[in-house]
Amino acid sequence: MYKKLYGEYLLSVSNSLRLRPDVFIAGFQKCGTTSLYNYIIESGQFVPGKVKENNELAKERHSINKYLKLFPYKFQAAGKRTLCASHQIGFVPYGASRIKKYFPEAKVVFIVRNPVARALSRYEHNQRKINPIIDKKFPYSFYDLCDIELNILNKLENQFDYKEVYEKTSYCNPYGLVLSRGFYYVFIKSFLEVNINVYVLCLEELENNFEEEMQKLFDYLGVDNYQMPQMNKYNTNSKGIGIKPSIETMDLLKSLYKKHNELLFSYIKRKLPWE
Repeated sequence: MYKKLYGEYLLSVSNSLRLRPDVFIAGFQKCGTTSLYNYIIESGQFVPGKVKENNELAKERHSINKYLKLFPYKFQAAGKRTLCASHQIGFVPYGASRIKKYFPEAKVVFIVRNPVARALSRYEHNQRKINPIIDKKFPYSFYDLCDIELNILNKLENQFDYKEVYEKTSYCNPYGLVLSRGFYYVFIKSFLEVNINVYVLCLEELENNFEEEMQKLFDYLGVDNYQMPQMNKYNTNSKGIGIKPSIETMDLLKSLYKKHNELLFSYIKRKLPWE
């Protein structure tokens, strides 16, 4: 026991010499978080941690020391900042409170896209089976998976309660199911409840007006003298399986997301190009 405590003490001393992230890309999965992370690094004002997706704080039993040890030492950073891109921390119900507790001055960014396109991309991502342990193939067709999840969602007491959505959709997959991860405002609300003023970036707007959208983001992050990155797409479904939902399925999904999109549009005070 004493050996373990001494090890924790040494790790905490070591971590005191490390950079602490002051920018979090907290979601959303399959909305361009990897690309956005790389764009921010390419600005020349940030240094990466040892991993992009440091998910330690998204674990129910977490260790802040284990989390911090994956970030660079201050002397390695030459006055630059660091960031974390974990879409899991934007999904778990305790993610926002942990950011607020450990990093109260941090900036939080969410990138969103048309939720129907996101759902299709998420399904295709899993069917590629990049990692047989982490990214197991869904054993159902996209249509069957929609039916399963819609049956779960229709039984919820409150489809706009992020805690209930998380509880009912994460029991069989720690990354959540295909559809409900597109309930963007539901999860953003958990950050607003602990007084974190998040920044919402739209993937479609970023692709259509890259430099202007990145400039607005850098202004929010307080980044000066940055180098404008080049637009590239990282971690895309370049070899996707090409799902083409029927008109009936598309209408069903649009109806599912209608109220959720309206809540998001109200928060950001503009309508996004998702028609």
